[in-house]
Amino acid sequence: LSPAWQGYFEHHLRQATGGQPHYPVVFYCRSDCWLSWNAVKRAAHLGYTNLYWYRDGLDAWQQADLPVQTAQPAAFP
Repeated sequence: LSPAWQGYFEHHLRQATGGQPHYPVVFYCRSDCWLSWNAVKRAAHLGYTNLYWYRDGLDAWQQADLPVQTAQPAAFP
């Protein structure tokens, strides 16, 4: 990642976890996307320990008729 993207990732991961590296975090994207897997690897490298990868992604979640909530990513500076 570029330094700007790395900073964005670190900042929002810290914000989402309250700076607690043991806080559970689930990463997901679409079923044919590997960005979430990559994010788990990056978070582990930063010292986060309670990480989960939902490999089947949002597609499988919706196909199972499970609830979803609309979210908007934080703007990239």
